[in-house]
Amino acid sequence: MVKHTVLFRLKDKADRDKAITSMKSMIGKIEGMTSLEVGMDFSNTPVSCDIVLTTTHIDKKALDLYVSHPVHQPVKELMGQLLKEIYFVDYEV
Repeated sequence: MVKHTVLFRLKDKADRDKAITSMKSMIGKIEGMTSLEVGMDFSNTPVSCDIVLTTTHIDKKALDLYVSHPVHQPVKELMGQLLKEIYFVDYEV
């Protein structure tokens, strides 16, 4: 199993709901992705990010499919417009 965790820092925090709705729109639509969880930061510190996305995939091949999947492309496009910074980690569990 592979986990993909992404931390997002937005240009404008007012866009959080739009970003989260977009990410959640992928639930159940990408084969090989077994879970998708999105959370919004409440600590609001200088070192915290605004949103975290964690997806779980059956293997590395399924993660690769997710990255290039047509359902994921409009989400990536929107997030690219909203982002100030992005960080991610992919790891096996």
